[in-house]
Amino acid sequence: MSTLPARRVLVISADDALSQRLASGPIGALGAIEVYRAFHADAAEPPPALWLIQVTGEPVPACRPIVALAPGIGLAAVVALLQESPDVAAVVAGHGLDPRQLFALANRVVTGELSGLDGALAIGTQIVTQQVGDHGAKLQCLAQAAALVERARLPAALRASIEQCIDELVTNALYAAPVDARGRPLFASVAPRARRVLRTDRDVSVQYAWDGARFAVAVRDTFGTLERATVLRHLHDGLHAAQPVGGKGGSGAGLGLYLIAQAATAVCFHVVPGVATEVVCVFELGAPAGALAQLGVVHSDPAGRTGAGAARRRLTRVGVRRRARTVLGALGALALAAVVAVGALAVMQGRARTAERTVAPSYTGERAPVVPPRAPSADEVRVRFGSRPAGALIVELGRPPTTDHTYTPAELFVAVNQEHRFMLTMPGHVPLVIEPFTPVRGTTVLDKGGELALGATLQIEASLAGTGSVVGAAHCQAAALPFHCTLAPGRYAVEYAGADHARIARDVTMTAQDEVLRFELGIIEAAPGVRLAPGDPQRQIVEAGPHKLTVSDGAGSHPVTVIVAAGGTVIAQ
Repeated sequence: MSTLPARRVLVISADDALSQRLASGPIGALGAIEVYRAFHADAAEPPPALWLIQVTGEPVPACRPIVALAPGIGLAAVVALLQESPDVAAVVAGHGLDPRQLFALANRVVTGELSGLDGALAIGTQIVTQQVGDHGAKLQCLAQAAALVERARLPAALRASIEQCIDELVTNALYAAPVDARGRPLFASVAPRARRVLRTDRDVSVQYAWDGARFAVAVRDTFGTLERATVLRHLHDGLHAAQPVGGKGGSGAGLGLYLIAQAATAVCFHVVPGVATEVVCVFELGAPAGALAQLGVVHSDPAGRTGAGAARRRLTRVGVRRRARTVLGALGALALAAVVAVGALAVMQGRARTAERTVAPSYTGERAPVVPPRAPSADEVRVRFGSRPAGALIVELGRPPTTDHTYTPAELFVAVNQEHRFMLTMPGHVPLVIEPFTPVRGTTVLDKGGELALGATLQIEASLAGTGSVVGAAHCQAAALPFHCTLAPGRYAVEYAGADHARIARDVTMTAQDEVLRFELGIIEAAPGVRLAPGDPQRQIVEAGPHKLTVSDGAGSHPVTVIVAAGGTVIAQ
């Protein structure tokens, strides 16, 4: 992204801590930041490029464009605010404030750039891009996205929401967005089932990715026909329906958009009229259901942009052939339905073209905060965190995770005379565990960080409950199974620890490819009156398969052979 020209960004907030975070964050790349505790009419001259206004219940000022900050309000209040205030392009409703995601949203509002998943995910995340032109290609896209969702081991409810999001957005882009030269919908008079064998001359761009904490989807058409009023009406109707709306029992774009907003943690509808519509959805792992943190309905000026023109009025019929059934493993219900549909129905020849890229830092330019950086108190020390490559997430170990995320390079204040433990993480890289440190009073600044090596993911599983550890990997210790960790190429010892003092070790060799190591374990239990040797335990956890052991009872000791099944218990007597 090129360096942006100088602009004014106005922050209106009575919360000094919030103002400080905004002024010292990446928003500063959009222009010179000015902070006010309350709205001042004279501050609007010359017109700023963006207003960041904390909503307190008072009417929103008549100025544009506005990104409203309203922590804690629900979807109904967010939709009402957007309906009542046409100057508001987006609402940030979550209690946590992710600086990079806020920048990505604000950058859309200010520049009008259709930026896909930039800013939605951690830097270093691999993004899959597919071009979808017809119903068959949509099914291919669904199946491939479902495979990624399955590998991420996301909860079933979240999987279903992601599948529904992709299905709904791609269907809308293929069949609701296209218009002819007079602006008339091409498919308005075509039955939904009949549309499956038709296509326009335009492809839909689909992006999706998983960064370990969020799954994000972006779908873009090349028509730009979606209207703000249409989006808000659909959301309002879903919120205030006479009967509760849920599941997939209904049909139609209105219901689909409402269900997406209910399930996602961030949604942005970005329209450049006559040029393109791009919808971005982010699903955060562990976020409570219905906790929409960010909703944007951004309309950008198409001046200076070139649209692709109207679609061909004469639609093209898609060729039909049989496609062999493909088994992608135990996918979620919607993913499985997509795969079965690809194999069991006579579907169209898909034209999905796939590419991958990596998220790069999504902002440049100099920041211009007007709030002076806070100096550390006598009980604090400034710590500068850096990494190679930049953009690593800073995690403080021993503390519960929060919705706020800070990425390198960054500075944090920590308490003196206390031990602190931090880790830097980035998708596709081995986490860097920083040696514990205890700052002493009088220290000016500490520098922490280093290089994050490239690595692959080792998934560790077991047929019995327990914990797993990778010898020599500080970030992979005593974690409840199953769990995964990223490791550099090499040979590692992996240890299982379970009940009855069980400890079992296996070796694994890591390359640049992801690996799965599974401990197939079972239990040998002594029959009443019988003791197991050595050590006289009542039971033992062992690897599945045949085992020779010695048992003793009132008649003496004798050897026995038992066959242990994975996850089962065998009685030795």
